[in-house]
Amino acid sequence: MSTLIWEMGKRRISLETVIFVYWLLQQIQIMFKFLLALSLIGYLLYKVGGMFFRAGAASRQFRRPQDTASNVNANPEKNKKNDGIKGGEYVDYEEVK
Repeated sequence: MSTLIWEMGKRRISLETVIFVYWLLQQIQIMFKFLLALSLIGYLLYKVGGMFFRAGAASRQFRRPQDTASNVNANPEKNKKNDGIKGGEYVDYEEVK
């Protein structure tokens, strides 16, 4: 038989119930601390990683050769193929039954 430690009206709370609730609150506290630490570590990695990627992108930009003008087409309309198809022509639609 369990030991009663608190009696309120018709409700009786046993010692085992109090121990279980205390244990459960401790587990919730441990889980909260773990999630807090995990989120702080994730935030720090996000901030530090952002600095490294920005620094790497900036250094790559200065090392890139300036000979990119040879790939750029100065007059793109001369190289387009003209197949004689005009856009926007109306085509009759017939419903097939």
